[in-house]
Amino acid sequence: RATYTIPQARQSPLWHSHFEQAVRKELGGILEQGVYEVEPRADVPSWASIRRLRNIVEIKKSGTGKCRTVIKGNEEQQGVDYIHSSSPMVMHESVLLVSSCCNHAGMDCDQIDWV
Repeated sequence: RATYTIPQARQSPLWHSHFEQAVRKELGGILEQGVYEVEPRADVPSWASIRRLRNIVEIKKSGTGKCRTVIKGNEEQQGVDYIHSSSPMVMHESVLLVSSCCNHAGMDCDQIDWV
């Protein structure tokens, strides 16, 4: 699958049919949920690193547009911007077990947070 930055996507013939709505949905959701706040640079402590964001758009297998907001992690330095990084994984069997239990109990499951 091809991914595009916003400037690249705007040049694409798919902008109006696929990407524009996906970008509006992503950015609207971020603002609505209060994921981050814009701070004046003068208010940022001298020891803090400012992380730059980037929006990536792509066409999903279903044929709809998808936009993701990501931090440019390649600019981070271990020990300065973070100490430890992890990507917790959930076993496929665990997801099936919880889904089966919900189904058996007649419950709708919209979201599961694994801790």
